Amino acid sequence: MNDKIIAQLVDVNIQIGEYEKQTSTLILCSDENEAMKRALLAEAHCSVDDGAMFLSDNQLEDCYGEMIYTVDKVKEVTESEFEVLKKFMYFY
Repeated sequence: MNDKIIAQLVDVNIQIGEYEKQTSTLILCSDENEAMKRALLAEAHCSVDDGAMFLSDNQLEDCYGEMIYTVDKVKEVTESEFEVLKKFMYFY
């Protein structure tokens, strides 16, 4: 079976001071760069240019530098994989 890529599973590292945690976000988007951007913005508490700022394509500073979000990995998700993942995860 040759499923079409319809989503991306994006692993994001969240750093708050000396504390770190890892999260995964399911993004309904076939483009990897767009998925990274959406995953970072989904974590943000502030708006871009009002407390949040992209440091690079895979990194966002939030709350005026109090939190840093970094994309660690992006995995393509096929239609059939998405059907399973959406039962267990929120998606954007």
